[in-house]
Amino acid sequence: MRFEPFALERWLPIASSAEISMAGANSVPLQYRDLIDSLDLTAEILYRSTRGSLKLREEIAAQYPGRKVNADEILVTTGTAEANFLLLSRLLEPGDDFVLVVPTYLQSVGIAQAMGAAVRTVGLDEKEGWMLPLDELEAAISPKTKAIMITNPNNPTGSMFDPAMLKAICGLADRVGAYVIGDEALRGLEAEGTMSPSPTELYERGFSTGSLSKIGLGGIRVGWIVGPQAIIEHCWAHKDYTTLAHSGLGEVLAELALEPQNIERFRERARGFVRENSAIVIEWIGRHAEAFSCVRPVAGGSAFPALRLPLDAVTFCQRALERVSVSLSPGDYFAGPDHLRIRFGTRRDVLLEGLRRLDEFLACL
Repeated sequence: MRFEPFALERWLPIASSAEISMAGANSVPLQYRDLIDSLDLTAEILYRSTRGSLKLREEIAAQYPGRKVNADEILVTTGTAEANFLLLSRLLEPGDDFVLVVPTYLQSVGIAQAMGAAVRTVGLDEKEGWMLPLDELEAAISPKTKAIMITNPNNPTGSMFDPAMLKAICGLADRVGAYVIGDEALRGLEAEGTMSPSPTELYERGFSTGSLSKIGLGGIRVGWIVGPQAIIEHCWAHKDYTTLAHSGLGEVLAELALEPQNIERFRERARGFVRENSAIVIEWIGRHAEAFSCVRPVAGGSAFPALRLPLDAVTFCQRALERVSVSLSPGDYFAGPDHLRIRFGTRRDVLLEGLRRLDEFLACL
């Protein structure tokens, strides 16, 4: 099994050297004091259940009100990245087709290829607000299709599928008995506050992967898989050979974060950044119409403008880092060339300073 270098994750450490970081997709980090008052400081620091504590799995189940999710249908993981790895490496085999909706976080491509599956991509239609052309998805599906993967809300575009679209995707998958996987790392960051639908709520072969990272808790490294119990059991067995156990301290903090009085407060905090800062970024892009065009995001902490300059996105990002110490992410690393991911899920003063520096950078091109 061989894995190709993950281009985005090679770029982000370089981008982290910037004075102003606008390359990621996360929200402003929470602080330990946001949770520490509820922490039992006399508890021993032990290994926890490798499956995840019952309390945490029940709290995760409550995040999917569209159906009654059982705790045995959930596996706790080290972030969404491990969740996706365990699930795809369990489902995919040599000779399978794997259909991926792009642009997206491309971890799944490397996993699918390492498993010997053929990757077929279907692009969201930017002219239609980054919506999915169902006829193109249907054409990409065959009897060999084992799984279809979406990112909802979408990273990096900030678009979102409504229940009707997700039901249509699941219907196409059902024709060939394929699984539908929803990478939902951005779920809960919808600007209007209504949670996006999930495959695990709508389809018997639907899975959802998620975490608390994008609401400001990336450092606790806790994620999950939700789906059919038989596959979850296999993923649990696979986890014995990857991380074995996720962070015990991270799990304790996740249990506190997912308590009803906390989780909605933390999500609303992150949504506040989405609502306020997306308007600032879209207005800024509008003032540079000669350089960019952009569909306004409705979820998540980033925008994905098209680049209209005679400069490729990778070079643009490298020069912005070198000249004004602002980091962005090239769309190439999401299967969206000639675009940029601009993070706005940050403090307003940081965002405004980053945009001011980019004004200077654009003026010198």
